[in-house]
Amino acid sequence: MAKRVAAIYDIYGNDFALDAVLKDIQKCNVDTIVVGGDLAWGPQPALVLGRLMSLDGNVHFIKGIADREVGERYGTEHGLDDGVAEVNQWCADQLTKSQRAFLSHLQESVTVTIDGIGDVLFVHGSPRSDEDPIRKGTTETEIKPMITQ
Repeated sequence: MAKRVAAIYDIYGNDFALDAVLKDIQKCNVDTIVVGGDLAWGPQPALVLGRLMSLDGNVHFIKGIADREVGERYGTEHGLDDGVAEVNQWCADQLTKSQRAFLSHLQESVTVTIDGIGDVLFVHGSPRSDEDPIRKGTTETEIKPMITQ
């Protein structure tokens, strides 16, 4: 059972930001880290993924949209525009074969039992789809079908 959980999402290949967040996590004495997807789509994909894959302790990873696209080398044949397809290919080319495999095999959700709260479901997007955006202005009417299973 976890007592203190850090959930970090949408790193987007930014090692400078990841470094700052990991330093804060270390100060907070968390016992569980949930890395919620969209890890390596950005300027420093191999560096970020290498750091994340080497984290010690109770660390859970969730697959985000960008992880699927980079890990499986999505291109225009998947309906993506040329710019996104090009970035996907570039990011995939920066990664080792084992890093791409790691991305491709991430879980779609993780449930963590947190002391004082109980079971908490972590997803990228919504339980229905990692492509469901839930933002500040998303209404309850829009959210309900995303979480009803």
